[in-house]
Amino acid sequence: MVIGRDIMTALGLVVDFGAGRIQWDGSEMTIKTADKIPQTSVARGLVEVAEECDDELFAGDSTDVKPADLLPQHLEAVLQHCYLKLLDGFYDLYSGRLGRIRLPDYVLPLTTDYEPSHAKPYSVARSQEDAARHEMKRLLDLDVVEQIYGSEAAAPAFFLLKPSGALRLLVDFRQLNRFLRRSPYYVPKIREILLRLDKAKYMSTLDANMGYFARR
Repeated sequence: MVIGRDIMTALGLVVDFGAGRIQWDGSEMTIKTADKIPQTSVARGLVEVAEECDDELFAGDSTDVKPADLLPQHLEAVLQHCYLKLLDGFYDLYSGRLGRIRLPDYVLPLTTDYEPSHAKPYSVARSQEDAARHEMKRLLDLDVVEQIYGSEAAAPAFFLLKPSGALRLLVDFRQLNRFLRRSPYYVPKIREILLRLDKAKYMSTLDANMGYFARR
């Protein structure tokens, strides 16, 4: 996200790159610059990186939380029992497993002149083969991808190395996108959104675990 100087002035936002701080409405946070973020060396190969970060690479983005961990400490003993029972009833919401958005399967709106296409697959570096194989198995186990045969359409895919050493699966759907029927939707401008937040008291951020994979 890019914020212009006029918006920063209107919001009273102060960015001090020298000290690495951001000040806004009495709050202060630290700037994470590139020189402060540990970099993973690609040249060493992903197999060696995987040995250093097995949990990050092969266990997935686990968000497993036990009901007792969510129990407020200020509750009385009687209420704690009721609260814990309520949490147990909705354990599937924070079990760490990938959930599904409760909507009918989405059908891509294609134009009438659509023709299935396929392209030459991208190669995988030798240093990434083992890690890529583990990641594909993980996505298959999570029911994110499905192995099929005999399809007329095939889009090439490749893996991107994250700063953490994990892999991100990317699929090149450019050929398919040419035949999609567009549905116009107005996206609010960043400037408009920020100006509405000038008197906000509390701000929250929500990070959906593998959110794009939760929609079929």
